[in-house]
Amino acid sequence: MPDWTFDTVLSGRDVGACTLGPSEAITAPRPSSVALVLAGEASVRDRSFAPGELIVAPGREIVAGTEGCMLGTVRWDGAPPSSGARIESTVPRRFEKYESFQAQVSVRDGAADVIAPWELYRVRMVAETRERVQLHVHHVVTNLLFVPGEIGVPCGYLIVARDGRVTARLLVGGDRAIVRPGHHHHVVPFRTGEPVEMIVFNDEASRYEDVDRSDFHLVESVPWGEIEILDRPDPAPALTIVGPAPASGG
Repeated sequence: MPDWTFDTVLSGRDVGACTLGPSEAITAPRPSSVALVLAGEASVRDRSFAPGELIVAPGREIVAGTEGCMLGTVRWDGAPPSSGARIESTVPRRFEKYESFQAQVSVRDGAADVIAPWELYRVRMVAETRERVQLHVHHVVTNLLFVPGEIGVPCGYLIVARDGRVTARLLVGGDRAIVRPGHHHHVVPFRTGEPVEMIVFNDEASRYEDVDRSDFHLVESVPWGEIEILDRPDPAPALTIVGPAPASGG
């Protein structure tokens, strides 16, 4: 049976992924975890999951569809959610400040949010023009981004200002990225008019719905022509870390 690859730790929680061949199966991480479909289709018992959908079933078998799938996961210590845990989501809202549609997601087990103190959002980035890119910074929050989509197919760019350079790293379906506090960055679609969708975990309360108080601070606006597009010869999904690599314990 395939196994998960846990390649980093963020704020005490393991971050990993796996790729399954047609009809292969894997056990959802214990003791507590959230998995999500990055590409292809998967099922747990009699329920199917499409790209971008969350799976809350620690210890249960996740089975890939007939064409295989790629999964991402966040695992942590703690009591596993009960079989009655349910996923709830707010209605997606357009935020001009964020240049995106956002919906906050929670995993409710009784009155508790299983994900807390982390927060989780579905984000749909949009861009009608590409004359300039408005960068932003977080002072406290670390972002963990999962990019669902066809494996290896371009869908966006991760823009980062660092060491006097502003670079654009191509994002493809199946990618993951960690952005530490203090780094000017943004995500834009691969083509104008075509959105890029992400599942975003934040390791602190970000309060995105409170635009004036959220840990999302606009900084410089950069002309697209001044951004250096980095080569990406290998289209295989990868993990990108912006900022210091997480030490043991995240």
